[in-house]
Amino acid sequence: MVAPLTRGARSAGSIRADIKEQGAGGVKITTPYRRTVCYVRVSTEEQALDGYSLPDQERRAREAARKRGEDIGEVYSDHHTGKSRNRPDLMRLLADAQAGTIGTVIITEVDRLARRASYALAIDEELHRYGAGCVFLEQNIDTTTDNGKLMFTIYAGIAEYERTQILKRTRNGQAQKARKGQIHRPERVTPYGYRYIPQAQRADYERLVGLGEEPPHSDGWAIVEREATVVRRIFEGVAGGLSIGALCTALNREGVPTKRGGAWRHATIWAMLHRSHF
Repeated sequence: MVAPLTRGARSAGSIRADIKEQGAGGVKITTPYRRTVCYVRVSTEEQALDGYSLPDQERRAREAARKRGEDIGEVYSDHHTGKSRNRPDLMRLLADAQAGTIGTVIITEVDRLARRASYALAIDEELHRYGAGCVFLEQNIDTTTDNGKLMFTIYAGIAEYERTQILKRTRNGQAQKARKGQIHRPERVTPYGYRYIPQAQRADYERLVGLGEEPPHSDGWAIVEREATVVRRIFEGVAGGLSIGALCTALNREGVPTKRGGAWRHATIWAMLHRSHF
């Protein structure tokens, strides 16, 4: 038995239940209260932007809930890209909704749910099947209404369009800089084992090379020897019959950092083995 979608009548931090008597045999049926919750998300690139932080999103959601006469029963929080559905707390949110414990999900903006229209619409549809709905504060949308459903579909498409345009402008700008010799390689996209010396810094860098303080470069690419040692170890290990999983375990146990300082994962080493740089 699924409880109807309610607006704040019984929201609470913990899951409570109604006990109802049915039939002459006095069979008890438990119907969980549907809570008002909030979902917040931020990616690595967005975390420093004003208004995008997880605490700010949660604060806005709690304020909106109070205005509706409700409390936020739980906060589902993901530090993950909106281009993927594989997010831990999103999966937990959907599981709880399927269990019938969620009525309303408050989210600050449509693109916090997903940056791909197909994902956003599919997630909302799944919540709807479980008797739950989304409220988006920035766009003033409630997907439990026909008008809200229509507006949500439009804004989901707009969010994906904006993302596509930003990517296109970024790529065009990078291509233009590359043609002018002004290419910039941030650390997160520089292959492990290398560092990139921008054109504007090469004269100073080459003076250090002449003094023996830096290794030589090739078209701006210089080898980072401590990382190159790890690269050679990985290739030699695979050639010797070691699995990628075994290499990950060994490197993590020894505290060897990746390019970004995180743990070694199967995908990281797999990508390294298939890159033309090596």
